[in-house]
Amino acid sequence: MGKEEWKGERLYEQRFFYRVYFETSAVVQYGIEEILDTLQRAQVNKIMFIAHDPWGSEFQFHDEYYRFTRLRPQRSEFSIQHGVEDMLGQVCEAAAKRGMQVYAHDLAYECATPDYWPAEGGSDISRRILRNFTACSQIDIFGRKNFRVCTNNPDYIQFYLSLIEDQLRNYPIEGIKINFERNGPLSSVLVGNYPATFHYRKPLAPVCFCPHCLAKARERGINIERAKEGWMELLRFSEKSWEAARRKGDSFAGGQGTLTSPTDTTPPPDGYFITFLRILMKYPEILQWNQMWYDSLQSLYAQIYGVVKMISPERKLGIHVWHHRDFSIFERAMYDYGEMKRYADWIKPKTDPTCAGFRFHQDVRRYAQALFSDQELRRAYECWCTLLGWNFEAEYEELPEKGMSMGYLRRNVQTAVQAVNHEVPIYPGIGIDMPSPAKAYTPEIIRESLITAYQAGASGVLLCRNYLEMKKENILAAGKAIEEIKRDIAARKQPSL
Repeated sequence: MGKEEWKGERLYEQRFFYRVYFETSAVVQYGIEEILDTLQRAQVNKIMFIAHDPWGSEFQFHDEYYRFTRLRPQRSEFSIQHGVEDMLGQVCEAAAKRGMQVYAHDLAYECATPDYWPAEGGSDISRRILRNFTACSQIDIFGRKNFRVCTNNPDYIQFYLSLIEDQLRNYPIEGIKINFERNGPLSSVLVGNYPATFHYRKPLAPVCFCPHCLAKARERGINIERAKEGWMELLRFSEKSWEAARRKGDSFAGGQGTLTSPTDTTPPPDGYFITFLRILMKYPEILQWNQMWYDSLQSLYAQIYGVVKMISPERKLGIHVWHHRDFSIFERAMYDYGEMKRYADWIKPKTDPTCAGFRFHQDVRRYAQALFSDQELRRAYECWCTLLGWNFEAEYEELPEKGMSMGYLRRNVQTAVQAVNHEVPIYPGIGIDMPSPAKAYTPEIIRESLITAYQAGASGVLLCRNYLEMKKENILAAGKAIEEIKRDIAARKQPSL
């Protein structure tokens, strides 16, 4: 690693932090001691234990913290079935004996995807996670309860703040890492859901029109009737291209029928993208509503940060930024690292290049169908990369097999570091054996990813997603890369002759 490659020396005056996730199911399968042995061999110095996720809570919660919200955490069925009690406490105790620090990792996915509901073929996990969930769920433009909670709902806000306080006051954790993977109403209307388990595009009705969101819109001076009128026109526009794709037999246009029943699927005279811009110009209330939705999410981040510091100023709050922030011009515009640094002690952008190829491939196809369906997919791909500020990576058809380049990883880390102006650390998330249907993880890829993140100016890395899906040889390969990075840091600290 030549010294001429070095760009961010002052960030490494302390140490290169190296963290990894693991979960209760991994502990049940391998045992805490075996997991920690492996992680120590891989140079891990901090642990992200999943304390709360869509399947329940893995810590001993205390009812007195939830007196001011109708919501309650509930133990996961997995823990109940396997007789696991207070796994967070067990992990903290075992880690302390080895000098390893623990973060409680909280995933706020409650009913994040429609297939959690029985009507969509899944299981209603929301009933097991949060009682009275429906009292806090979003309401769409048709007045229907939505499958996610509203971040303006006082009950949900208090529940999440109580969840954080409960963990901080009762466990010797270094801090909290939160994970909200949510796309706003504009993206939802255009393409629907992002998660990699959805291999299709299906426009969704815009949210949220609950009493709390309507009140917030009035406070901001947003014309609610104009906003609703604009959202309906945008939904009709989005469903028109979706219905046209279905009629052509495009398997990527999935799901049930439309909400607006478009009959004419002829492409607009000025094309889809110009027509989309025309709707936004005619109804600026759409963008105002979209901004309000994201501001509400950021407000929840800020409140959580305040609770963390109020309870213990030395504790840390880390914020996860999901993969799709990289792949959408709309998500990129809304998730601003420069704003997030005000309420985060560190930020983790998900940047894993291996599974990113497949994920970007899917997102391009979603937006191409929504905004460029009158153009060749290849041209839409090149246009989308240009709008994102990239020279396009592999050929579109090759993205799942080749993944994204190390240039993609380097750009994203450098963008984040520059945006926060070196004021908070950036710890990119480097996946190990995350599901990718066409590209396998190898020790060489893991090493190159870590070295690239280091050279791009990251203050450390988080190895993700779950310990249970990681191959041991890839975990240990990451440890060897860390040793290489440490040697390089030590060499740079030596006085020049």
